[in-house]
Amino acid sequence: MAIIKANHKVFTPNNIVKKMLDISGYKKDLYGKKILENSCGIGNFLIEIVRRYIKDGRVNALSNSQISEGLEKDIYGVEIDKELYELCIQQLNIILDSEQIPRLSWKIYNTDALSFNMDMKFDFIVGNPPYIAYSALNHEQRLFIKENYQVCQFGKPDYYFAFIESSLSKLNADGKLVYIVPNNFFKTASGEILRNFIKDRLKEIYDYKSISVFRKIMTNSVIILLENSVYADKVKYFDMENVTKEKKHRYIDKMKLDGKWTFDYSQKMKGSLLFSDYFSSSISVATQLNKVFVLKEHTTQEQKKDMIFNGRDYIEKGLVKDAISPKNINKSPKEYIIFPYFYENKALQKYSEEQLKISFPLGYKYLLGKKELLLKRDADKGAKWYEYGRSQALAKLEQPKLVLSTIVTHRVIIEEYDKDVIPYSGIFIVQKEVYSLSIAKKILQSSEFMDYIKNVGVYVSGSSLRFSSKDIDNYRFDAKLLND
Repeated sequence: MAIIKANHKVFTPNNIVKKMLDISGYKKDLYGKKILENSCGIGNFLIEIVRRYIKDGRVNALSNSQISEGLEKDIYGVEIDKELYELCIQQLNIILDSEQIPRLSWKIYNTDALSFNMDMKFDFIVGNPPYIAYSALNHEQRLFIKENYQVCQFGKPDYYFAFIESSLSKLNADGKLVYIVPNNFFKTASGEILRNFIKDRLKEIYDYKSISVFRKIMTNSVIILLENSVYADKVKYFDMENVTKEKKHRYIDKMKLDGKWTFDYSQKMKGSLLFSDYFSSSISVATQLNKVFVLKEHTTQEQKKDMIFNGRDYIEKGLVKDAISPKNINKSPKEYIIFPYFYENKALQKYSEEQLKISFPLGYKYLLGKKELLLKRDADKGAKWYEYGRSQALAKLEQPKLVLSTIVTHRVIIEEYDKDVIPYSGIFIVQKEVYSLSIAKKILQSSEFMDYIKNVGVYVSGSSLRFSSKDIDNYRFDAKLLND
């Protein structure tokens, strides 16, 4: 079972269930082979497992009683949701009755798989663990996985990380684990420990990239096969978007899987020049409370000179700058951002609270009315209550810049702005050397850069990819692009 949010249950399609069982090798001579599905939901995997077990038992001339005994001792499941657990048992019993197999005491448990002590080892573990993002976990869940699982100790690990580590510990010496999980762990910072943890035992990857496996759910999936007995130098990689009869898979050297795992972008495609040697890319300013600092302009009959009106308050124009977000380019109403700083000889300076109160009394009054909210922000220790929560990027803003989104679908959209425009989301690019921003724009809108992003970016929905300013910094381009 997949869960995108804490209460959003998504079950595995039958064609994927069958494919995963085939990948695991759960096909024949199944009597005596122990298998576990530790997030079984309504039983999609277990239903197919039971059907295969019964069919194989009859091929091997087992009686119905022997098959019943085998089902009871060989097939295990865990489901925390009481309603789903009961429905799963019902569906398995329907199969027994239809096949005239004696009823049995199913080894399906209504409990939490991660805290359940199952003192046995399995030949197969197959399933679809909960896709609960770290942000959706409560405090107790976060604490539990960080204290009990190596792959969850750092960063913001998703819940399924713990399921992978837990399942590997439950395999016997020759056991196989087949899971379908989001493919973003290949490239996220929080997924690095997990990548290193599974690398030695990773045998096969079925990467669905932008293909939607789950109906109505825009998550991008990968099937992974891990084997306890396998410590191969290479992994078999299937690009499920581009599988053909002639080209089904290729082998990837595990030594090359370092940092972000990329599977398509070859060394030959890289240019010789590093983007960060010529331009500087940064994440936008981080106020940590945009609903206070970002203002939408409203017109009023009492429009006052040197003031902007946000529909409720007048604020001095000297305290605000034009604001931009890649989502709102060329949209109205116009946006402004309160900017409690100034530049002196191109160096960033901060207003003291007294300066703010005297120079911008209306702006100060507005911020003072939001002080309680501002004090609750996740902010840098040195940030004053009326300043931005993070100081990132502030020193680089006083110059012309390119602005682009951190998410791209088919092409990279870039706009250029002057030194007084403040980006509050996305990425901005400024000059580092003598080369103009038009050259940076040409580099980032090249087909080669798009190919690079397709490989290093993280799929977020359908064919859309998320990338970082660090990805831009690490891009290598051809020297000929420096010719304006």
